[in-house]
Amino acid sequence: MRHAGKWLVRLAVVAALVWYLRPLYTPPVPPQPPQRGATDSVTWRFYLTGQTNVFQELTVTGEGQAVLVITRQQCDPDIPESFTGTKLRLDRQAGIVEFRQENVLPADDAKKLLDDALRAGVFGLKSVPTSETERLRVRTHFGNRDQSATGPADLSSTFDWAPSVWVNRTRWQQVARLPRNFPSLYRRLQKHEIVLVDDHGQPVESPAK
Repeated sequence: MRHAGKWLVRLAVVAALVWYLRPLYTPPVPPQPPQRGATDSVTWRFYLTGQTNVFQELTVTGEGQAVLVITRQQCDPDIPESFTGTKLRLDRQAGIVEFRQENVLPADDAKKLLDDALRAGVFGLKSVPTSETERLRVRTHFGNRDQSATGPADLSSTFDWAPSVWVNRTRWQQVARLPRNFPSLYRRLQKHEIVLVDDHGQPVESPAK
């Protein structure tokens, strides 16, 4: 009886371990919106400074639109590369310049990016703790339902002791990395630190600071 009891305990431990590790081998199917339309969208907004009005944003829609919006402070030496079709808007009160370009991806690529985001679990995504500077906000609009979640732009580890948190972190990592499938576009979604120097090569303070 004692020997049988030990085996029962071992089997119970193995069963508990198999149940706990199920997100690795049988991840749950991500929730999907009840219906989809041309105006439904997914938006990635990257904040790479401590300023909430300085960001890089990509939005893709169900009809295949892909819109890139980049904001910079006036006189910020780090401005986006020149590209055709850019619309500029200046908010003098806030001191912010907005660079906007539509159709930054072919329609098929934009639709695929939205589909990939849904398959990765963007619908119903939950926030993940992150820093105040390098962070990403993901927004979804499907039908009459708007959602948003905030987390790191690069989540290195998805492990967590709680299986539900583990699943959400895995989905977050996949969703956050999707724009990287388009390297030329993803480079535009980065905020580079520019150091101004004087004639003697000494750093000077940027007017944007």
